[in-house]
Amino acid sequence: MRHRRIILSLISLVCLSSEGDASAQNRRYVEGQPSTLRDSVRASDPDSRNTPSLSGPYAPRLLPGSRAPSLPALTVVRGGEIKEPPPGVVTIVEFWASWCPNCRDRAFQVGELERKYPGRVREIVIVTPDRFGSSEAGARELAQLATGADALGSIAWDATSATRSAWLTPSRRATVPSAFVVNADGLVAWIGHPADMESPIENVISGEWDIGAATEDYALRFRDSAWRDDASLRYRSAASAGRREDMLRALDDLDLFDPSVAGQTAADSIRRLVVDARPFALELALLTEKAVWTLDPRLLNDLAWYLLNTDQPTDDEVIAARRMAERASERSSREDGMIEDTLALALYRDGDRDAAIETQERAIRLIGTRTSGGSQPVDEFQKRLRMYQESEPVTTRQRKRAREQDGQGRLQQ
Repeated sequence: MRHRRIILSLISLVCLSSEGDASAQNRRYVEGQPSTLRDSVRASDPDSRNTPSLSGPYAPRLLPGSRAPSLPALTVVRGGEIKEPPPGVVTIVEFWASWCPNCRDRAFQVGELERKYPGRVREIVIVTPDRFGSSEAGARELAQLATGADALGSIAWDATSATRSAWLTPSRRATVPSAFVVNADGLVAWIGHPADMESPIENVISGEWDIGAATEDYALRFRDSAWRDDASLRYRSAASAGRREDMLRALDDLDLFDPSVAGQTAADSIRRLVVDARPFALELALLTEKAVWTLDPRLLNDLAWYLLNTDQPTDDEVIAARRMAERASERSSREDGMIEDTLALALYRDGDRDAAIETQERAIRLIGTRTSGGSQPVDEFQKRLRMYQESEPVTTRQRKRAREQDGQGRLQQ
């Protein structure tokens, strides 16, 4: 019955028409399960509101049009001293965590915008501590991934999390990586995921960016802040108490607000649960895999990576991670080096050594094409390739036999 309730609570998430009406897609609900939140969404079309709602505890206080916060003293691990940018320079401020797979991907691109727009753009990356283990040592490892002898772009460690409090918290950006584009007048012009900032940056530099429209668009993301806040609070409460079904119902309500918020919330939970509650981590990952959120290959890649980087992943975790990584690879047209790197690890852990070597070599080629000046691929990619070449993987069947011989069900490597 428990599994049946969990699955029922996510029925609304498993189908999404690629051509359907966007507003209808954001109003999925589970028939037969009354919900004040869902009823309120169906009763009134939030897209009909003309004025953004900036009230409520979840309304952003830092948004496009706001004056950019000042930067405190930071520990620079790459590039020159971080100072307040001179007038007329567009500044990109990114926030990372050292454990974040997408941040590893971004590391290879640090400095590219300064090369593209010399003297007109300044890139600053700030790595902050968090409860998942983001660290200064990890920040220095990310800095080593950045390529280019000119060392354009700066990466810094914020030991006090002062920048998180000044930038991320008031903008309601709860995920990493996050990016802020600050225009030449010192105003925040755009906030979002770094993968989406190319066009805004070009328009900000050219002077064609409509900062008023950006302010309204950003505020509109929080127009339903009251029930979004309620769903978030219920989710955190349920997660703290270990109430799994309530967690999933809250995720469903978050999905009504913004599928990307729900998807990232699920991924963050899985990252924590692989440490605290391994069986439920896999259960949630499998349900998340079926949800609409995983149309995004980056989210699929994150799910696979978290499952693979556990302490001695189980057969079920390896099999699920391989399937997710293969889907992410397909949806990215096998052209994303970070995703191919995850797929190679999944193949290796599942005993497919030859395919792992071939895939890792492709990942290295892809990463190499994205670095400036033809720089060599990073050490960690090469290190994993050597591991695949020099050691025999433990296959799924071998793991099963090992657990049958081990009364504790753990493979001693």
